[in-house]
Amino acid sequence: MAVKAQWIIDQIEKLAPPEKTLHWDNAGFQVGSKDADVDLAIVALDCTDDVISEAVSAKAQMVITHHPLIFYKLDNVIDSDPTSRKIIKLIQQNICLFSSHTAMDLAPEGTNDILAEYLDLTELEPLLTQGEEAGLGRVGRLKKPCSLAEFAQFVSKKLNTDLRYCGAPTAVIEKAAFIAGGGSGPEYFQAAIKAGAQVYLTGDVKYSQALTALDLGLCLIDATHYATEVILAKSLSKRLNRIARAEGKDVRFVPYEKCGQVFVSVTPEIEYYEFDLNPLEDSEF
Repeated sequence: MAVKAQWIIDQIEKLAPPEKTLHWDNAGFQVGSKDADVDLAIVALDCTDDVISEAVSAKAQMVITHHPLIFYKLDNVIDSDPTSRKIIKLIQQNICLFSSHTAMDLAPEGTNDILAEYLDLTELEPLLTQGEEAGLGRVGRLKKPCSLAEFAQFVSKKLNTDLRYCGAPTAVIEKAAFIAGGGSGPEYFQAAIKAGAQVYLTGDVKYSQALTALDLGLCLIDATHYATEVILAKSLSKRLNRIARAEGKDVRFVPYEKCGQVFVSVTPEIEYYEFDLNPLEDSEF
């Protein structure tokens, strides 16, 4: 017999208590009825059109995402707006939607501990220890010291992603600090340095933030927001399936497996230094 959507919400909130949600976040139950019957739920990073189509095709009654679909205030729900269009489709197909987001980021065994497991880090400690964000991020020790270039290659392989890094390729890395998703700025860099990390890993790094990290003597890896968090879908599905089996509940949780990375990397065919760096030098103007 199917479970109610409320039962699923309760299990997720035991793993990631909603009171941990950061003040600016809009996570939680977003679409549908908590009294809906659910025997199949799709677990994904985002509620994209493709994810909704997958849920419809699989006859799922619920979608569980990390990022909330409704993040900013909606003045109306009309089909000319992309977010509203997804809400309308979910309602038409009787599909519920729930997201945990920052509560899961802060939770033990949540997003950041999952990333630490992928990166084979040990002796884990929270990166941030004070304020509303206390418990966010992790600092861990590599099983064996290596160069920055080697660690970047390792991360790229483990997360199956292209990435960017800055710092001396030969810099020795013994400890790494990170925040899954996106979390860059002087306060995070200083926390990483204070914890003894030689490299800080996250996604969505801006050029100016990279310069700040380098000025502080900290190496930086941008492994993309997507790659550092999409790993949650498979892990959360496994945890929820274990809970359901243990309680004898007839519901399945299936991770959305198709790649949702929105960026495509392009490698130049010629090196940057082969371009004419002074194109106006011989100009007639």
